[in-house]
Amino acid sequence: MSIFSTIKFVVEAPFSLLMPLFELQEPTGPYKVGTTTYDWTDTSRLEEKCNGGDSKRELMVQVWYPAENENTENLKKHHI
Repeated sequence: MSIFSTIKFVVEAPFSLLMPLFELQEPTGPYKVGTTTYDWTDTSRLEEKCNGGDSKRELMVQVWYPAENENTENLKKHHI
């Protein structure tokens, strides 16, 4: 770690305690929502901005979707 990085950390660390990130509220609607995450790696291309040498391109994706629907037949008619 360079001296600049150390100084930056010492100066910025107290701010994370003084100004914490917000917390999301619990959903209040009648519909349930599911979520899943994917970690995709493109093995055909190298990551150009990484110093690792043989690092592959990586993409982290989070998807939200309806978890439960009373009328699934109606939903299928419109989306299939």
